[in-house]
Amino acid sequence: MASDPASDILYSRDGDKESGLGSWKNLGHELYKARLGEEVFKEKMESQFKLPSPYFGRFGLAMYTGKLKLFLLAISYKTTLRGTHRNGVGASGYIRIVDDPQFPQDHFFRKGQMYKMRLRHANVVYLNDDAVADGRAISIKFADSDDGGPLDIFFNTGRVAPFFNLPSFETFGKGANNGPKKGEEFMFDIPAK
Repeated sequence: MASDPASDILYSRDGDKESGLGSWKNLGHELYKARLGEEVFKEKMESQFKLPSPYFGRFGLAMYTGKLKLFLLAISYKTTLRGTHRNGVGASGYIRIVDDPQFPQDHFFRKGQMYKMRLRHANVVYLNDDAVADGRAISIKFADSDDGGPLDIFFNTGRVAPFFNLPSFETFGKGANNGPKKGEEFMFDIPAK
């Protein structure tokens, strides 16, 4: 059985002292080049960020987001589960904006302001183990109601998201919803992550 040329890199323990992550280092580009080659890596990197985006403009964005909503609805219908981040926990309570904010004050984020809120923390679709080093998400709704509210915020863990625009999000979603093997195929198709 032939060994994967990326395996030696995968288990490298070189530290990244500047990031504060100790012995952990993101070796994604090195793994990609070892498995698929420098030429393929260069070609993929050059083809990913062409401007202008084909989804530029209000109409194009509305069409694409509508397509993604239907995609997630289809997943939910097929599985009778959430479209993404199925394994999660929730809470409700209050958010209080700090008295000395380190961000520009505006009409919403005023120091000391209190809001009712809902929060949901979840793992990626196909993982049921909270100890696995994998993406997580948190959603904050600045209201304790099913609909409405002044603001919803969605976060994903990591320094860089595995997707960077709507088409890459769609491709990522298709991979994540079809298990780890499809997720790996996605990661090797788009090396910029």
